Amino acid sequence: MEAQNKKIAELANAARAINEATEEIGVSLKEMKADTDLWKSGNGKEKEVEATAQPDGELLGNIPELDFDESSSANDKLEVHDSDSEVRE
Repeated sequence: MEAQNKKIAELANAARAINEATEEIGVSLKEMKADTDLWKSGNGKEKEVEATAQPDGELLGNIPELDFDESSSANDKLEVHDSDSEVRE
């Protein structure tokens, strides 16, 4: 009987821990949805990503704006110009 009571207490504690974790996840999901809704409404522009991460996790510096040469025909390769390098194809 004592072993059963101990097992019941262990299961009750485990269930309580699961409920607490589930509640925390639910709160986090609600906060993320609220942030997403704010961003979609256009009122959360300040929440947009401010930096771009490379696969290794390092942040990229300033990314140059690209200027596509539109004078070429559709079959030609597009030339890309940026302020930091010469013409590249």
